Amino acid sequence: MASLQTALRSAGLSFAPDAPEQPKTHVRQPVAILKRELLWSGGIFAVKVPNNARVTQVSNPVGDLSYAQFPQLVKGGVVNIHVHTSAPADIIGKTVKASAKVYRKKHADEREFIYVDFHPVSDDSEVTHRLAVMQAVPGVNSWSPFATVFLTPAPLQGAVVIVGHDKKFV
Repeated sequence: MASLQTALRSAGLSFAPDAPEQPKTHVRQPVAILKRELLWSGGIFAVKVPNNARVTQVSNPVGDLSYAQFPQLVKGGVVNIHVHTSAPADIIGKTVKASAKVYRKKHADEREFIYVDFHPVSDDSEVTHRLAVMQAVPGVNSWSPFATVFLTPAPLQGAVVIVGHDKKFV
């Protein structure tokens, strides 16, 4: 079936080219992870798991992994947040208390990423830290003196910022 644009062009009413019948989407194939490096560990955080978090269960030789995953946008991409639990669907839309680990991973194609793993702790634990994923602003390299900052590797422009519960981020 001819598109409206083809019919208009045939009638001499349009010179616009036909739009492709199906948009072409480039999906990057999975690449091996060469290295994972633990950058920071500790603290207790209150983590709000959004309603659009993706539930993932992965089997591997070390053991099965179950987690809720959601992205935090930075310029040029995302920082992925994982909340590990045996029943990830049960925490969607809820706030959980969890300890954090910040990692850097390097892929075989030389790309590097930062991501955050949260592991729930008991509900009576006291929140000690706050974490934010922020866009990097060109020329701004000053953070709160109390902040621990992990800049995202290029080409991403952002940062994972951790502060004490009673401190400011910038």
